[in-house]
Amino acid sequence: MTTHFRRLCLDRNGVYPSYVTQDFPSLGFINFFIRLFFENFDPILPIYNTKVANMAEHWILALSVSAIGSQYADAEELSRCVVPLHEFLRRALAVEVESGSPSYSSLPLAEALVLSQIGMMYYGSERLRSVAKARRGILSDIVNDMGYWEPAQDHLQPAGQEPGLSLESMWRHWLLAEARRRLAYAIWLVDCMAVYHFGLRPLFTLESARWELPQDELWGAPTAEEWFLKYKSHERNPSLMCAVHTLFLSRQMKADLGEYSNLLLLHGVYQEIFKVKDFFSRELSTWTPSVPQMGNGSGAAPETTSGLALQRHSPFEKWRSAAMDCVDVLHWAANGVVAKLQGAEHATVLHLQFSRVVLWSPYEKVQELAAYLASLTESPGRHAGEVPSVEGAIQAESEVLQWAQMDEHKARLAALHCGCFFWHVRRYSCKAFYEPVSVFLATLVLWAYSVYAPRAPLPYREGEGDDAQGIPNPTFVHLDRPCDDEMVQFFVRSGRPSVMGAYVAGVGNIYEPSGPAGILREGRKLLVAVSTAWGRTAEYLRVLKAVERHSMECHSKTGGAFVQEPSDNGGINATPLS
Repeated sequence: MTTHFRRLCLDRNGVYPSYVTQDFPSLGFINFFIRLFFENFDPILPIYNTKVANMAEHWILALSVSAIGSQYADAEELSRCVVPLHEFLRRALAVEVESGSPSYSSLPLAEALVLSQIGMMYYGSERLRSVAKARRGILSDIVNDMGYWEPAQDHLQPAGQEPGLSLESMWRHWLLAEARRRLAYAIWLVDCMAVYHFGLRPLFTLESARWELPQDELWGAPTAEEWFLKYKSHERNPSLMCAVHTLFLSRQMKADLGEYSNLLLLHGVYQEIFKVKDFFSRELSTWTPSVPQMGNGSGAAPETTSGLALQRHSPFEKWRSAAMDCVDVLHWAANGVVAKLQGAEHATVLHLQFSRVVLWSPYEKVQELAAYLASLTESPGRHAGEVPSVEGAIQAESEVLQWAQMDEHKARLAALHCGCFFWHVRRYSCKAFYEPVSVFLATLVLWAYSVYAPRAPLPYREGEGDDAQGIPNPTFVHLDRPCDDEMVQFFVRSGRPSVMGAYVAGVGNIYEPSGPAGILREGRKLLVAVSTAWGRTAEYLRVLKAVERHSMECHSKTGGAFVQEPSDNGGINATPLS
């Protein structure tokens, strides 16, 4: 490792710029970083097994594990190693890949590429993130060109029937096949996350995912004998594609899937909805083929279906509702695990809470609106290339406003789960790479709801003030505390500001004029708390701080951020951005 460091990072006549210091972490520090990797990162994305690839024989893999592990060293001196290690790793992988015949079939190299990709996307600078985006094609090649998705026929035979193999050999043979599956699914998962984290187009489809889902219990077996005992009685997992189809068609799932498989299954639901959304966004999605009418064409292309119009488009709305039913099935299974843990929430719960943001909110338009508002309080020219146009911001605000008012029940459901997400992150953060960006998006969605939620009372109906037993309905709800189903249903159905208060710790009532700024301030606190290991959050903090400043200025001028008087139709009017 140090030999390659001198060649790639210290050679002043080399291809790459030379590092300013010749210092390299000692072997003791490298081993410490590797230990931190297994304590913190491996439980989040379990793709590496020491029995499959020995890091002592694959220095690039050891470097990638060390680079990720160094992020969890809670010491300023050690934190200075992170960026140099990731840049060293990037150079080493570039040389290997660009050597003319990259051995993608080499599992250690592929694992190092995946770890480097996650490090650059979720920790590195904007330059490293750009490199990571450009390198997505290499990861696609790993999956598509090297047979990662092709079913391994030699693995399909029951254990004990492979001729000529000892028990130890059969175990290691299975571990290698499982490691390849886990790596391919990790590439698929990170690609799917990039859709809602960074607005990238997916490289893979659900139909790609034809290998059986990972086997957590077998993967963790410490010896060949224990693995064999479990393997003999173990029922094989379905592929991700089959599992998602079963979930949609029958609202059922295999009961003993592990946490990694459940995470994949949730993102399989996302993939299905992304594909359906793309279809209904097409210009010809509502056109029925027929004999063309000659001579009547105006030459104008038909309008696309987008924004709230798409969300309320009947076929797409049915698909989205079906997706939420699937998420509910996954959530019931997760709640069973929580019960066994005596109330402690595992990492899958975070993804399930956040899924309502992805499926029930216009999070892309919320980000676009926030980016524009942030630019209004910053010095001219700062981040000019990232600021939406005035026209784009007005369109984004219009869609967010309609979501909060015309689709208010789903908006309140998303807001409620943002609060539940806050609850989980405060207590059960596991320093995962996806937590900071998820906190950022959940904060903005809850902020947008608090700004644009309809203030006018709902039309009164006989007996609406009490429930069926004459008990008064609740007048407030704590969004970031556990709620029973009855409270949740009442808030989603009737939780306008005129009916009940909605409270968040550190904020108070989000419907108060100070609520939007309070949400942004609390979001910044959470963001700092979960960003100790994945610290590429400066841009998120900048946006939240700038939008908070804008909210406070609007509040001091108008008595409420962006909000004026209730309109005649029971909604609200937003102050025009222009």
